[in-house]
Amino acid sequence: MAILTALAEEWNDKYANRTQGVLVLIKAYADGLGTPSYNEELTMKRTKSAQAALEEGGALRGASYYKVPCGQRGVVPRSTATGKRTSGIRATPGVADQSRRTVIIRFFPRPLTVESKTILEKDKKC
Repeated sequence: MAILTALAEEWNDKYANRTQGVLVLIKAYADGLGTPSYNEELTMKRTKSAQAALEEGGALRGASYYKVPCGQRGVVPRSTATGKRTSGIRATPGVADQSRRTVIIRFFPRPLTVESKTILEKDKKC
């Protein structure tokens, strides 16, 4: 969690002069182990833990948070070393998959641009 705190502090320093703050989207996934309802709860806990780590020490003052607990739903995005996106990772019921146990955090400085609104709407879905 120290990495998240450092990231939040860096972001806060970079955008400290923005009076409208920042919107933070936190999206969490789970693998195929456990029931769908268990994994929904688990991913909500992961989003809350990530938010707490980002807020630690007063970082990201005035931020708004949007949490998306995906559980087993959705596809975890995957990128190559060059940053190019490839096909994502789907959950297989009953199968443990470490690569699905993921939290993705995106920062959107306010006011939101048209481009960030489009990205945010897409990212709100699992």
